Amino acid sequence: NNGGTTKLQLPAHPATIMGHQMFAHLATMNDTNVCTPCNNNGAFERARGAEHLQENAGIAGGCHAGDAAGVGSEGHQGQHKEGGGPKRKLTLHQENMAVWAGAWPVLVAFFISVSVLYLVFPFFTYVPTSGKLGKELPQVMFFGRIFADIVGRFAPRRKALMVRAPMALLTLGGIKVGLSLFFFLYIKLIALKFKSDILISSVVILLWLLGGYINTSSNILAPSLVATELVGRASAILALAFQIAHFAGLLLAVIMAYILYGDVVG
Repeated sequence: NNGGTTKLQLPAHPATIMGHQMFAHLATMNDTNVCTPCNNNGAFERARGAEHLQENAGIAGGCHAGDAAGVGSEGHQGQHKEGGGPKRKLTLHQENMAVWAGAWPVLVAFFISVSVLYLVFPFFTYVPTSGKLGKELPQVMFFGRIFADIVGRFAPRRKALMVRAPMALLTLGGIKVGLSLFFFLYIKLIALKFKSDILISSVVILLWLLGGYINTSSNILAPSLVATELVGRASAILALAFQIAHFAGLLLAVIMAYILYGDVVG
């Protein structure tokens, strides 16, 4: 009330209030141009921004570092190769050739092993007996080869008995070929002057013992000799080799029977 005149004080306009607050806000800014009330929040936001930039840089760096090492980070693995660009997918023929180049001694040893077993097996009844086992000789060889095969298959599961050199496995395949030649020489020539049921039964047991060992070792060793992406292809080739060797061994047995005895019945 001034001189009888009453002045009404109206509430300030919101824009005016905001202007005063901004003025007060600017007045409290420190030398670094960061306002004191918001300094902590600003530091937090800046830290978050820096962390975000580091994460982005880490992702990009990880991808390129993985390229340099030959292995990309997750989400990038297989997308790059040396020299840049996506990896070129191998054709079926190229995969087969790559498996052959890396594991051919194992594949050859496996094929020889299976073929020899199916070549010798049909001639059990052709083996002349010395009289010690008599008519039981074919049965002894039959059941002996079953147990020998089981033992041979389990042997490589012991690390101390596992062969790790592909050429060593191929050498064992060569030994099997030599034993099979002795088997046929025995039934056709040696038995004419000397017969031993124990000797020929031991040869058969040794053949199947080596067979079980080579077969299991091949299935363990061959996939380890090729690139990771070719492991499935190596296993498929081994399965195919088994089927072909099975047929080849029986076909050779028919041919051998005809050569030695003039027929395939016996």
